[in-house]
Amino acid sequence: MRLIKQPLVALVIASLLEGWWSCDGCLENERNALLQLKASFNYPKRMSLSSWGLHTDDCCKWENINCSSTTGRVSKLSIRGDYWAFEWCFNASLFLAFQELTSLSLRNSRIIECVENEGFERLERLSKLEFLDLEGNLFNKESIVSSIGHLSSLKSLNLAYTGLESVTDIQGLLSLQNLEFLDLSSNNFNNSIIPFLGVFSSLKSLNLAGNIFKSDIQGLSGLENLEFLDLSSNNFGDSIIPFLRIFPSLKSLNLASNKLKSGIQGLSGLENLEFLDLSVNNFNKSIIPLLSVFSSLKSLTLTQKRLENITDFQG
Repeated sequence: MRLIKQPLVALVIASLLEGWWSCDGCLENERNALLQLKASFNYPKRMSLSSWGLHTDDCCKWENINCSSTTGRVSKLSIRGDYWAFEWCFNASLFLAFQELTSLSLRNSRIIECVENEGFERLERLSKLEFLDLEGNLFNKESIVSSIGHLSSLKSLNLAYTGLESVTDIQGLLSLQNLEFLDLSSNNFNNSIIPFLGVFSSLKSLNLAGNIFKSDIQGLSGLENLEFLDLSSNNFGDSIIPFLRIFPSLKSLNLASNKLKSGIQGLSGLENLEFLDLSVNNFNKSIIPLLSVFSSLKSLTLTQKRLENITDFQG
């Protein structure tokens, strides 16, 4: 009797899963959602989705898509567009089928706005979403960024090259208290956002490169867990040096292109520093003896116009 029941049980289970699990290794409803997503662009050469490899029914084998090895469900999705392509209105409903999605990249996708009632806030139903990359999208700043603030599961957020410039543009992010990685590089921020950023106490990595910061960053003193800090291509000058000691956990620091001239000994308290970039500043060879205080360094970038040859480093 047991020999009869076991196949019957298996047959019942298979019947329950029919239409949900594909024998090709890809969930049917997720494959259909991906095809619907691709069709929504209405411009065949616009996205890298055109190279997803539609010659196979298994969407887990399509390019720019990763699936969980245990469940077969889509876990990572990358839709990186052509910057010169047509503009795109974001529709959150097209992503809600991917219940195990942990990473979503929409870099250079030309998002300008959201379909009404289908903004990023609806993605909060994707409880496992931790990584969101929106670099290179010139969207309606305040409304879209506010909707991103609903994604409480986020640990990593990339808003580089998005035309942001004030606290008003990003204050909707305040509820993202689990953020560990934040990229705000290549925007138009100045020191007015510094106090706001200090509330993200879980941050391990902060990229503020390519903005118009100057003076001190004392308002970031709450970021005691910060390990990676990129302040390159700003207007800080030597006044920034003393304030960097408020980050005792720093392992990587980029101060390239900040018109620094001296005072580098002020970094001596950063005992965990392993990677330091001081390139394209105004140092001369008098800086060389001061570098000996960084005993934990593994990498030092020091390209300077005023350090002309190897003899500058002797001794």
